Amino acid sequence: MSNSRYGLQQCTSISQARSANTLWRSSDVDVDDGVRFYRYLRFYPDGTVIGVTSSGTPTDLKRWFNKPYENTGTYSFVGSRIKFSLTSPSGTVDYDGRIVRQVLTLHVHSHINGYRSLLKYAPVQMPATAKEVVKGPGNRTNTEIPF
Repeated sequence: MSNSRYGLQQCTSISQARSANTLWRSSDVDVDDGVRFYRYLRFYPDGTVIGVTSSGTPTDLKRWFNKPYENTGTYSFVGSRIKFSLTSPSGTVDYDGRIVRQVLTLHVHSHINGYRSLLKYAPVQMPATAKEVVKGPGNRTNTEIPF
């Protein structure tokens, strides 16, 4: 897997991370009335990171989870560690961790409610386009819809 496909999983420096545009999904799940919610992070080559908790799939998120986004920050590497804070209208959450074998492990501290945790994220593919199969004359139409 290359850095251009998933991003940060093999990065050890800011310069390597800048070539990455990726989506990471937490391995932990919040369940509310039977609906599964995941925490997502998206890293951009310019150092921007955005985050959201959603029940959506990576394909769903592609439509709206882009910068500018209200829950945003800037990431940097300090040695082998990645650090960033996400700030929203509600407040700030700090993240500090490492990427080892395609697992992003982050210590999390919310300044909003005092929540602290250790979260693990894995890269997930965010599709460049959604494919909609439309069967037209001769059963041969396949249309790609850009986001």
